[in-house]
Amino acid sequence: MDVLLQVEDVSKRFQRKDREIQALSHVSFQIETGQCMGLIGESGSGKSTLAGILAGFQKADVGRVVFMGKDLLDAKGRTWKNRQYMQMVFQNPKSSLNPRMKIRQNLTEAIRYYPDTSIENTQARCREVMGLVELPEAYLEKYPGEISGGECQRVSIARAIMRRTEFLICDEITSALDVSVQEKIVELLKNLQREYQMGLLFISHDIALVGSLCSHILVLKEGRIVESGETREVVHAPKDVYTKHLLDSVIRIEQEE
Repeated sequence: MDVLLQVEDVSKRFQRKDREIQALSHVSFQIETGQCMGLIGESGSGKSTLAGILAGFQKADVGRVVFMGKDLLDAKGRTWKNRQYMQMVFQNPKSSLNPRMKIRQNLTEAIRYYPDTSIENTQARCREVMGLVELPEAYLEKYPGEISGGECQRVSIARAIMRRTEFLICDEITSALDVSVQEKIVELLKNLQREYQMGLLFISHDIALVGSLCSHILVLKEGRIVESGETREVVHAPKDVYTKHLLDSVIRIEQEE
């Protein structure tokens, strides 16, 4: 398969009062077209920082991010144009939607600034994506506060695919949801990936959840990738002590339940 996203030697530091934090250190990996990559690590490992750099919300200190053949970190390039086929779904579904707008407006805002869209096509696409995320068309006239958290996350995913999406970043999108709802969201992502053959970066601290969705896994610890490989290899034969710790944590939780 073709390489969709190439991350090369990306590093990022933050200054916090009297100390410096190395959030990312020489991170490199690639995602192929249609591939689902899981990124796992505990809180503070640098997962969201990496997501922010990929999506353009933060700047890397050094490194390259090449998406669909274009360097997104090239200051001379039109990065907004290069990123138009990349979308991100955030952790908190309620806060990622405008509460004063109906669902229809939240969806149309995602593509209103593209010159090749018309009102007729936009409204038809709204109805189409609601079907894809398995929500009633009548929900288009509801406000985010009138539906559940899981339904809001489905709306957020619908908004992310309003326009042709080649690559979707999901940053801890199930962490605020009940387990049963998490499973439904994961199943939804599987179906959408099959439908669109899009690349997917699924970020989570839950290695079991990532394993149920992704074909490959990256393990991030203190800003460094300490292990990577096919899911079955990482889960069943982990090489790094930190990966084993994450797996042991899942086993302990399951035993307690």
